[in-house]
Amino acid sequence: MNKIVTLAAALLMTSTAFAQNAPANWIEIDDDAVQVPGLNVSVDELEDMDVFTERGESIGEVDEVLGTEAGVVSAVAIEIDEGLFDDKTIILEISELSVAEGRLITQLTQEQIEAMPDYND
Repeated sequence: MNKIVTLAAALLMTSTAFAQNAPANWIEIDDDAVQVPGLNVSVDELEDMDVFTERGESIGEVDEVLGTEAGVVSAVAIEIDEGLFDDKTIILEISELSVAEGRLITQLTQEQIEAMPDYND
């Protein structure tokens, strides 16, 4: 029973990430001085920041800072580390990330990230 509940929770988290990322028409935020809500960093500081799971597994690095309108940061495009998956870039919303010791941390697992669609800008 516990395995079923754990599996259901993992599937729900993955489907939530898909639902949050799918409908937006992302644009790159070019103004490096814009502050990122919830993370207390600027766009300049966020670009190229390393991304890890909560378990300390390296996922990749921020390739682009994105929003749905100019000057409003709401997501990042993350270039996945070579070797984890085939050349892949994913989108994570800012609400799915936190900053600790100069790193971006996501609650998603490598398995959930692998299941996410590739972002083709």
